[in-house]
Amino acid sequence: MRKLLILIIATFVVFGFSATAQAFEYKSMMRMNGVAAFADWYSEDEGTSIYSYLQVVETKSGTDVMFFTCTEWVEGDENFSSCKDGYLFTTDDVFSVDKKLNTATLSVADLELWDWNAGTFEFVTLEAVWNGTGDLMKGSFKVVDKFDNVTQKFSDRSTMRDAMANAEVGGMDLGDSVYGGIAQFRDMEIFMVK
Repeated sequence: MRKLLILIIATFVVFGFSATAQAFEYKSMMRMNGVAAFADWYSEDEGTSIYSYLQVVETKSGTDVMFFTCTEWVEGDENFSSCKDGYLFTTDDVFSVDKKLNTATLSVADLELWDWNAGTFEFVTLEAVWNGTGDLMKGSFKVVDKFDNVTQKFSDRSTMRDAMANAEVGGMDLGDSVYGGIAQFRDMEIFMVK
């Protein structure tokens, strides 16, 4: 199962633990709960290939939208590429996921895309719909890092369903995705200094 949650970009809410103040110089716990959806698109036609990736993450802070697309083609003996990427954070209600992770919808969002080749920005509208195609999968993992007097612990519990996505970016229909997913996650990170 693809670990989408590794890629999550969001702001954590920080809580202090006064009960253990005497045992540690510093201790904090950071939590992030939310829902997410992602998808990959790939097409190839007469020597031109297009790859695109979309990820949407919603927490109580708001919604993060990331999009990347790259077109590669060959002219003579030379290879060329044209890539764009963009990121949007909004507190508007633009993303919805049903409780059983059967569907997810990104309503129209205005995304600023950076053109790597031209070195310019352009604004495009983006919308997408995910439809679940597989069974629910549950997973969890924990990571503990220690260095001298610093300890950092991270845990994740997530539920995910494979999904087929369809998106439209700047009026261009990306068609059906080659892979996608809808997820619900509960993350926690503890940072301690003795």
